[in-house]
Amino acid sequence: MYVECWFDGCCGPVNPNGFTGYGVLVKHGSKTLLAKSGYVGVGEGMTNNVGEYAGIIAVMEFLVQRQLS
Repeated sequence: MYVECWFDGCCGPVNPNGFTGYGVLVKHGSKTLLAKSGYVGVGEGMTNNVGEYAGIIAVMEFLVQRQLS
């Protein structure tokens, strides 16, 4: 099965050390299989890259759980 996956991370109001989160979208054709966002944390060590890593991990977990990878 061919699926398209998008993910992104954010950190604000400052990067690094701000509030960090992510958003993901997985689609098969016009059907949305996963639309999810999440909060990662705030403070020391939090960056937009940490948010992006959390996003790709969420996508990969979804694909593996549903055997779509």
